[in-house]
Amino acid sequence: MNTTEFNQKPTGVSLLCDSRGKVLEVLCDEIGLNNKILPNQLFITAFDLASREKAANFLVELKLRGVTLDWALSLTIEQHPTLLHFSGGINGDNLFIVGTKIPGNPNQFFNELMKINNEQANKLRGEIKKQVQATHNLDNRDSQLYEELTQLNNELANTQRELTKKNIQLKQQRAQLEQLNQEKNVFLGIVAHDLKNPLSGILGLAELIMETDGDMTTEELLEYANMIQTSAKNMFLLITNLLDVNAIESGKINFTLETTDLYPLIQKIIKNYMEPAARKHITIHFEVTEASYPAHTDVQIFRQVVDNLLSNAIKYSPHGKNVYVRLRDAENWIRCEIQDEGQGLSVEEQQKLFSKFTRLSAKPTGGEHSTGLGLFIVKKLVDAISASVRCCSEVGKGANFIVEFPKN
Repeated sequence: MNTTEFNQKPTGVSLLCDSRGKVLEVLCDEIGLNNKILPNQLFITAFDLASREKAANFLVELKLRGVTLDWALSLTIEQHPTLLHFSGGINGDNLFIVGTKIPGNPNQFFNELMKINNEQANKLRGEIKKQVQATHNLDNRDSQLYEELTQLNNELANTQRELTKKNIQLKQQRAQLEQLNQEKNVFLGIVAHDLKNPLSGILGLAELIMETDGDMTTEELLEYANMIQTSAKNMFLLITNLLDVNAIESGKINFTLETTDLYPLIQKIIKNYMEPAARKHITIHFEVTEASYPAHTDVQIFRQVVDNLLSNAIKYSPHGKNVYVRLRDAENWIRCEIQDEGQGLSVEEQQKLFSKFTRLSAKPTGGEHSTGLGLFIVKKLVDAISASVRCCSEVGKGANFIVEFPKN
């Protein structure tokens, strides 16, 4: 280093930190760090991300050796990356740190330290002389150590990259867990609400029967029993749907694909819904053009899907309307359509139609129960057997659900 450089006016910053590296006082700031380094702030947080690990190593060596010199660390000042050379020493229980733009020049370090502790400055001068003398005595071992350090730095860089990847993965997993936790809270709220209402109804009806002291007529008892049965069925439906959702989300759907004629299967499903439809004066029309409709599917899943869609068509149709069930042979697919004359769905609602716990503007027209899980289950079951489902609808013009099952 030349004399001019050694004696030029220093430009830098000096700090007093506690043993953990928290800034206690900014003693001098000739660079204009402004808000980069403040009292009660950790020393390492002032630096760019790429230099923070090195800044932490600077503090570690300072505390281990009592003094350390000329650590090049980068930080941003007024939107410009700036390289400062930091030196440090132990001052009592605290750490004294000086950063300067001039590399390899401890003058400002000593000058600043002498302002607060002359004895400590002299002590550190002696330590630095020992370090300089030891440096002069090093020979070929320098080269070996350099290579070792280079290798360690490379390993450290690789480890840092791996940690970065792990951090990204952890953030993604955390986001997934937060979403699952939110879904769990929604789930608990809906389950609590949907189970509480029928249970309250059953409890209230049971209490009414007990309070009559046997004065109820057979007709009244049957009416109350029917109401209790309806509430119990609603709870059973919700629990069944929840079990189906659990099986779907845990990947435990069991199915057997085989070629099956859908004609007789759908006839039986329609027959089961003739009475519920008649109670609302709804007419079910079954339209076919072929004698058979062989498809490659799972019989139980087919029944569950069609049962759910036909149940919804009746549930959301006003009294006196029509429901159309159609089977069509469409090249490589057997198409099943279930169309109602209900309230219909907007484009926005169709986009979230098959989501879990979906509550739409359309409401059951006869006081029927809805769990908000049926169409979610339909979509998952259909996907599991390589089939497809979609909805065509306009507000006020009903909805047409189309399920296509592969022939092969």
